[in-house]
Amino acid sequence: MSSELFEIALGHGLGPVRFGMSPAEVKRIHGTSGEVEEWMGGNRNDCLCYPGVLFGFDRCDSSGPTADGKLELVELYRHPDATLFGRPMGTWLRDELYVELKRQGLDPKRVPSGDIQVASKIIEAGFDENEVLEIIGYEAV
Repeated sequence: MSSELFEIALGHGLGPVRFGMSPAEVKRIHGTSGEVEEWMGGNRNDCLCYPGVLFGFDRCDSSGPTADGKLELVELYRHPDATLFGRPMGTWLRDELYVELKRQGLDPKRVPSGDIQVASKIIEAGFDENEVLEIIGYEAV
């Protein structure tokens, strides 16, 4: 898969997928969604789920996001093709990402869990035991 399809655009979307898109528009880019993965948690009727990627919408019913729903959340977990600031997601160490977020003019905070949050952009980044970026979630601002 093309890394351009999975370029993390904080506050904007993921690759060509942009916040505010409908479920149908996301499906045109990524195809039919798959099964909920363990990392995604329980009931995800508000989401389209793909391997390592979750797209969350503002409206849903018992069968999934509704046609009038708008994309408002992206989460990625250990996605091999995802890139952030031009680097593969899995190459970012905690301290490096903290410094890069500051360099980008954001105001990152380290929370007690060890995660990094940016409140103004609604970003949360989680790391594995080796301090490598493992999961990142972000919303439209």
